Amino acid sequence: MIKVKFDKEEFEVNLAEKNVLGVLDVRDLPYVKDVQSGLKEILSKPIGTKSFGKIFKAGEKVCILVSDITRVPITKTYLPYLLNELNALGIADNDIFIVFTVGTHRKHTAEEHKKLVGEEVYRRVKCFDHEARDKSQHVYIGTTSRGNKINVFKKVMEADRIITTGTIGFHYFAGYNGGRKNILPGICSYETIVANHKMTMFCKKASEAKYSAAGIYEHNPINEDMVEAAEMVKPAFMINVVLDKNRNILKFFAGDIVKAHKKGVDFINKVYRPKIKKVADMVIASCGGHPLDLNFVQVHKAIHQATFAVKEGGVIIAVGSCSEGYGSESIEKYLSMRNVETIEKALAINYEIQGQTARAMLKKSRAYRIIFITKLPPKDVRAMGMVPASDITEALELAYRWLPENFSAYVIPNSMSILAKIV
Repeated sequence: MIKVKFDKEEFEVNLAEKNVLGVLDVRDLPYVKDVQSGLKEILSKPIGTKSFGKIFKAGEKVCILVSDITRVPITKTYLPYLLNELNALGIADNDIFIVFTVGTHRKHTAEEHKKLVGEEVYRRVKCFDHEARDKSQHVYIGTTSRGNKINVFKKVMEADRIITTGTIGFHYFAGYNGGRKNILPGICSYETIVANHKMTMFCKKASEAKYSAAGIYEHNPINEDMVEAAEMVKPAFMINVVLDKNRNILKFFAGDIVKAHKKGVDFINKVYRPKIKKVADMVIASCGGHPLDLNFVQVHKAIHQATFAVKEGGVIIAVGSCSEGYGSESIEKYLSMRNVETIEKALAINYEIQGQTARAMLKKSRAYRIIFITKLPPKDVRAMGMVPASDITEALELAYRWLPENFSAYVIPNSMSILAKIV
């Protein structure tokens, strides 16, 4: 029985066994059962830096960067223990604060702050949202080799020490999530984020743009620009995790924001890249449910990952709630332009981040037949070049019209995390 998640629910995918080439998911490995002990171990034996206890000093002000509501709130499982470790070094709760790395996403409610860090931590330390579009809240700290002026949230730079947290996974143009992404885009100004993301289409060297893709670390202009920004901020310590399909912590990676993150990248290339012998006629791909499918900006990433396992011209059944809509008002503006070439011309004149998302989605709609099970209105689904479906039964009925009699299929229950590799 194959199940996929939709928002906070799940449903069964009933396909004949002969048609299913496989279920592509994270490898089953032992996970960290004692989070406190796991944290203590990586704090004492970090990658590329001194141990945690030798970095932080009594009386220092510490900022902890935490990912926003569109990510699995895993950091809250070890935050109380992290605060206790800082307390033991002479750093009081009132000298510690949390900044949510919102980037260009929306701000949080107080209840969402509690959900992201847990009730105990919310009571103990102050929490702040980064505000990318408020220029007055940022400070210039330098320019990267690619000419990106790095403006960072002032509140973060008020701290003596910065700790970054997060989850490592694939990203459709930065190559990988985690590590340096909590700095750029996480706490940078809108203008800095735009200059970085623009490199997916417009680089000084046109040949570089092809490296802005999922699973590519070396030579990726987006990644390299992010790394330079992170090194300017000089975080004292990074704590990142890799999750399994049940959202347990498979492994901690901690220490230097570049060296430790790269070790995490190497690890997910082993556990998140299932090997396949061929691409299929159809892929059924779910974001993995709430909160990963809150809006289309996030769901699009899952659709993108699914393309690695399906034939060009094949069928993708995408599963994502989008209970908060597109996730950006500007997407609708670009979708109304109707075609990729018009969007590209508009972006060349005035680049906007979600114009790129609209362009990327319409390119996929040209290359594949995409059926979308979602809470978005049917007209919005059609505007993206996809076919709306109310449930898996309707989606499969539509798909069968386009598929050969003896079709092949993969099911990807956590498509945001998976990057299939043909061998």
